[in-house]
Amino acid sequence: MAFDGTGDLVRAGALNAAEEFALNLNRYNRFLFALGAEVPLPIATAYLEYNLGVPLGTGSLSSPDGRRVPVAAVMPQTLGLGARATVIRDLTVNLGLELGLASGVAFGVPATPPWQLQFGLAYHFDPFSEPRGGMRVVEIVREPVGPGSGAPAEPPAPTRVAGRVVGPDGKTPVAGALVSVAGMELPPVATDDPAGRFLSYDLSAGKVTLAVARSGYKPASAEVELAAGITSEVEIKMEKITAPGTLEVHVRHEKAPMSANIKFKGGEAPVTFTVPADKAGYKAEHPAGRYTVELDAPGFLSQTREVELKEGATLSVAFELQPEPKDKLVVIKEDRIDVLQQVHFVSGQAIILRDSHALLNQVVDAIIRANVKKLRVEGHTDSSGPKPRNLKLSQDRARAVMEFLVAAGVDPSRVSAEGYGDTKPVAPNASPKGRELNRRVDFVILER
Repeated sequence: MAFDGTGDLVRAGALNAAEEFALNLNRYNRFLFALGAEVPLPIATAYLEYNLGVPLGTGSLSSPDGRRVPVAAVMPQTLGLGARATVIRDLTVNLGLELGLASGVAFGVPATPPWQLQFGLAYHFDPFSEPRGGMRVVEIVREPVGPGSGAPAEPPAPTRVAGRVVGPDGKTPVAGALVSVAGMELPPVATDDPAGRFLSYDLSAGKVTLAVARSGYKPASAEVELAAGITSEVEIKMEKITAPGTLEVHVRHEKAPMSANIKFKGGEAPVTFTVPADKAGYKAEHPAGRYTVELDAPGFLSQTREVELKEGATLSVAFELQPEPKDKLVVIKEDRIDVLQQVHFVSGQAIILRDSHALLNQVVDAIIRANVKKLRVEGHTDSSGPKPRNLKLSQDRARAVMEFLVAAGVDPSRVSAEGYGDTKPVAPNASPKGRELNRRVDFVILER
């Protein structure tokens, strides 16, 4: 509350609006309300202020032009914003802007200016403090130290550990980790944000064990040999705790559940399990990550899938079994996979015909059974047509076969494609049969 007596400064005669504004007369007591906030920034402190003064004892007021105006339209109301910064020791600069939120004018209430720019300097000093740079003479009494003197020996110089806590990659800082010294009743120190650094309390020389804890990470520790008076540097890695994912595997043949052996590769060691021949299939938790799922079922072609199991999520993988053909069209050799039937394409194009899908599924089966880690698909043509066109066609066909294998589940990192045009014939191009043999796709094993 503000009880204002400025209205009694002028008793005789009536003042106009300009005179009241010049004298800043206020004929009403006021209820005052203010709200402010500050935000510390690296080089300054920003602030925001709101001020409101509500005249009491009146419902409406008269404007200079004779109209009645509501109190809400003329009551003093401002919004201020600005910043303060200490540019030199004890010298503070303030720069602000105050905006008037009340646009009306009435007799008896001071008018609110549309805006005011504020600039100020403040210097702080304490006349009772010691002068800066002053000097005091302190008498030091040194007692003799040595055998038989009875004086205690000087304590050893303290030392500290300055370190950094990072993730398993050795680069990502871990902020908010608590670092304590095992066996000592010292409170833990926390790593800062964003660097993940910490500084221990004073410690004695010798070997200490640091224990690190952080929510969402596995506990970590490190042994440090400390030398007196020296700050030792250490980096501690923490492994993040990941929630497991749930893997579901279903195997069917002609809509009926089937049993199959599954090799789940990608973790620390391959996991082998059997999918039962029921509707439930296989369901179990595994650590999140990228995996290769390889299927093997007697009497059926092997299949593979590249999957990514995410934290806390369920991944469902379904296999439709394909019976092994009676006539094997694929032969595995030391450095190649031989096909006993050509891969058929649309004439002059890189589109694989459907009658070659079964052949390529047998190639996928061979890649899995022979555990081929690197395979190159080679495209070749006969000598008919221009050489640049033959080279491009062979490259496109090799890429089309590679994409078929990848779509069938082969990891893209295990297979590559290369076209050689008509540069590597296996038969003379003088006859139709020779040209047919030269129009081929080869599968070269690079690594097993």
